[in-house]
Amino acid sequence: MTVSAGDLVVKKFDNSTDVTYTLLAASAGDKIPAIWRQNSAPGTNGQKPTFTMASRPAGNGSARALDFVFQYPSVYTDTTGVTRVRSKCQVKSTAVLPLDATDTDIQEMAAQSMHLMAHAGVIAAIVSGYAAT
Repeated sequence: MTVSAGDLVVKKFDNSTDVTYTLLAASAGDKIPAIWRQNSAPGTNGQKPTFTMASRPAGNGSARALDFVFQYPSVYTDTTGVTRVRSKCQVKSTAVLPLDATDTDIQEMAAQSMHLMAHAGVIAAIVSGYAAT
């Protein structure tokens, strides 16, 4: 089954404001990422947050893997009025999906793992830079 690429709308940190990641390119096949960019962010196109997703065979061909990379640059305007990137925050993750897993199990894994990533405690740990203690 394939998924049609389109824009992605998510909530900002305030959990009420929507932000749109505009599809720049759909994946053209294995190891070629689909690419989205938050065009409303400050800076030039190369200084804006991006999200990529690429798929590939995993292991000995008994599974599929999806690799995700989210980059969020810290952009500022220098004294001459030029926008610059101070640094980039980044999240990388990989989902491995065994080909013999049931659709129900994969649906539950997908939903629960993404809900865990969106949990306030996980967000707080990312903001602090320390795992929960």
